[in-house]
Amino acid sequence: MNGFLLQERQGCFVIHRDVRTSGASLQGVEIYGWKIRCDLTPCGYLEVLTALNVAKIEEIFQADIFFGDEYEMVKIGFCGQGCCGNWNLAVTTFFSPTGGLCGIKRMWIDADFPLSKDLKVVLNVSPTLGELYAGFTLGF
Repeated sequence: MNGFLLQERQGCFVIHRDVRTSGASLQGVEIYGWKIRCDLTPCGYLEVLTALNVAKIEEIFQADIFFGDEYEMVKIGFCGQGCCGNWNLAVTTFFSPTGGLCGIKRMWIDADFPLSKDLKVVLNVSPTLGELYAGFTLGF
């Protein structure tokens, strides 16, 4: 790979790209995808990640984000004050050309709720995959 990886930041918009050079001349720009994140409230956000090159985006984030032919992820998150601490809720939707309604292929709902100062219930639910995971976290 000739060139270098850049991340351009403008507000809450990031373009993931590679600028191709040869000596002092610019050969071109490869755009792998982009990410938009906007804070809606002090405790709420909207995040959209679109991959034109899924392998490169996953390499940049060092994570397996997309499965199969998925290429876009939309995540909305909220949090709030509970009796024993803050609760968090995030809904992540993945899109693909072979998805169902509006291209939706997969959804995850992640939540954690405090039961006490140091004990939280953690839930991960996928209505599209029919999976449910539940657990606890204990702080010291």
